[in-house]
Amino acid sequence: MDTARKILIVGGTHGNELTGVYLQRKWSADPSPLLSRLPSGEFQFLLANPDAVQLCRRYAQTDLNRCFAHSTLAQPASPQDTTEIRRARQIDAAFGPKGSTAPIDLLLDIHNTTANMGITLILSARDAMTCRIAAHLAREFPQVRLFLQPEERSESP
Repeated sequence: MDTARKILIVGGTHGNELTGVYLQRKWSADPSPLLSRLPSGEFQFLLANPDAVQLCRRYAQTDLNRCFAHSTLAQPASPQDTTEIRRARQIDAAFGPKGSTAPIDLLLDIHNTTANMGITLILSARDAMTCRIAAHLAREFPQVRLFLQPEERSESP
């Protein structure tokens, strides 16, 4: 994990999943628990979908998680764009562009569900750093489940 310095922690991608909202707010107010594990870390925090969080609904108009495909991000802005498509473009401009290696080394998007998934990591890459982080967490939490998204990275939402 030596190469993960710039880490973005995201909560509220889905407005009714309050664990991520709570942790994002808690750690942004006091990042010391994170810094104790990674003292050289540069942590940033993002409330991804504030409109949906305010409504306490999964999304305001469309699922923000499905708005990050290159094909969606590359479309010209339109008056018909949903709140979430506009927000995805803002996030991509601030922390991307998607696929670049510049601003963020690791993005943790915290979700929760009522499904019986236990502790589950859904990985969107199989690079050395991501595999090392997954292995570390699997050692710390033996019951963790690991899933790799099958989509091509550029079109993975």
